[in-house]
Amino acid sequence: MISEEDVERHLDALERLGDKAAIARADADYAAELLKTVYAHEYLKSELPRAADREAEAYASDRYRQALEEKRQTFLAAEKLRHERAWRERVIDAWQTMSANKRGKI
Repeated sequence: MISEEDVERHLDALERLGDKAAIARADADYAAELLKTVYAHEYLKSELPRAADREAEAYASDRYRQALEEKRQTFLAAEKLRHERAWRERVIDAWQTMSANKRGKI
């Protein structure tokens, strides 16, 4: 059985998670857009004559790989918080169901 103290702990954690999750999501969205900007910058600074070669050079650049890794890390952080929120909500849902079942037996 899930105790009321456990539920209170999960509710408090959910409240604190709100801001963290919003910031993580904003960071992930920003990193995704920044990746496009880095690609465009790297593409435009290339002096190669063919577009396909400029594209390949942009994708192979250190700055693009760095931006790609930043995107990965911010997405990972946002997903971890999303998973934590879902898990805490499931615990609370289970407690509500158990409590309702217990009241139904009385």
